[in-house]
Amino acid sequence: MSDPIDHSTADQRRFTRRAALHVALGLMGASLLAACSTPPAAAPTSPPAPAAKPTAAPAAQPTPATAAAAPTTAPARTSGQPAKLRYALWDEAFLPIVTSTFADFTARNPGITVEPEIVPFDDHFTKLQREFAGGNAADVFHLNTANAAAFAFGKQLLPIDDRLTQAGLKRDDFLKESLDIYVYPDGKLYALPFYLDSMGFAYNEDLLAKAKVPMPKELQAQGKWDWAALRDMAKELTSGDGPDKVHGFLAQNDGQTGYFNFIFANDGALWNEDYTKTALDSPADMEALQFMADLILKDKTSPDPQALQTQAKLPRFYAQKLATFMAGSFNVINLRKNITDFHWDVTLMPKSKKQVGFIHALAHGIYAKSPNADAAWELVKFMSTPDQVKKWGTEGVGVPALKSQAGAFASPPPANIQAFVDAINGAKANLQNVQIGKSGVPLGVRDGVVTTNRGKQIGEVFSGRQSVEDAMKALAAEMNKALEETKA
Repeated sequence: MSDPIDHSTADQRRFTRRAALHVALGLMGASLLAACSTPPAAAPTSPPAPAAKPTAAPAAQPTPATAAAAPTTAPARTSGQPAKLRYALWDEAFLPIVTSTFADFTARNPGITVEPEIVPFDDHFTKLQREFAGGNAADVFHLNTANAAAFAFGKQLLPIDDRLTQAGLKRDDFLKESLDIYVYPDGKLYALPFYLDSMGFAYNEDLLAKAKVPMPKELQAQGKWDWAALRDMAKELTSGDGPDKVHGFLAQNDGQTGYFNFIFANDGALWNEDYTKTALDSPADMEALQFMADLILKDKTSPDPQALQTQAKLPRFYAQKLATFMAGSFNVINLRKNITDFHWDVTLMPKSKKQVGFIHALAHGIYAKSPNADAAWELVKFMSTPDQVKKWGTEGVGVPALKSQAGAFASPPPANIQAFVDAINGAKANLQNVQIGKSGVPLGVRDGVVTTNRGKQIGEVFSGRQSVEDAMKALAAEMNKALEETKA
């Protein structure tokens, strides 16, 4: 996230192709060390990275599993015994939050210390897999939805429902949107969310005022904030040429900060009803992708993929070379820190057939074979208390997952930060904890396999080398074949 929470190039918090493909191959194959690398879509990281070259590695066939029973584990130390916990995360910007929590935790639990381990996102999950294979993984780690489903399927996560009950915590204490995406197909929880990512629309108020363009927040209040208004606004805000060019908007080749939002707003879907086929070749989805492509290729109001290789999204916005973009709640912490010479604000995503965007959540997982499982749970339980969960909101990272603390994210700046909280209502996720048909295999296990070329194909569209229809039909054939090969 160079900017750990920026995410300007691939679906970083959620489901990068490369990481998820490693999960699918590593957890279902004979060896967790199966080496492969798949091309990520432009990810929510800064700076953007080019798509990785896939290695030729066949996907292992999944074994039948309708429930992810916990494996035999090493004897757990009791919570009263000294322990040193390892806590793995990928965001350096989170350190002030987690180290503050660790200090509070150790003060209340003498003898238990916590050591953070920061690994860049692209390596975070593959490192965990190597450690699963060696039996020495971090005790507690950050999870996204795809990898949570894959790790639960691989029996690497500690079930937490009984511990949750014993701690007096209820599922109903958490925002439904944050918890639902982590409930495994067997109905159990193997991860506990701590904050929600929601999507909004960020804009440079000074550039809009200079161009005499209405503020999106005002258009929203008037019921006029839709795709047509966005397109007109982007044209008005685009000016100059070459390195001095200012783009009005960024149509990004990324799921969370890009096309998922346009697809959902256009009443599209990512999968069919039983999750056996992609919906990316449906008319609604292709219309959404065409709208984005037109902003880049026809209107030239958005940087093309090649331009983003030289300067990523947030640096462009900081330098006032980008007037507006689709921002995640996770961007706020960096926007606050880096913007000092202009005014900015946010509002909801523009409307097409619906006004709805993408949603995701980050969660804590506990290694099933941790010798410190009891102490690890004590840490996760402590990090799920109101005072600790609240920190993710007050520090501008995301909407705290506890209902009682959701409002902690609503303190300015920006002035209209409440838009991120409002955006939760009706927001949609790329569900990874659902079965592929009746296979007993959660979609997260196959995420890397079925989406290997998604970023590449959409990149071809946004570069003008393929039509939306040709690219999506080719992509659908590949994705559907991979899903069909998932055996019960």
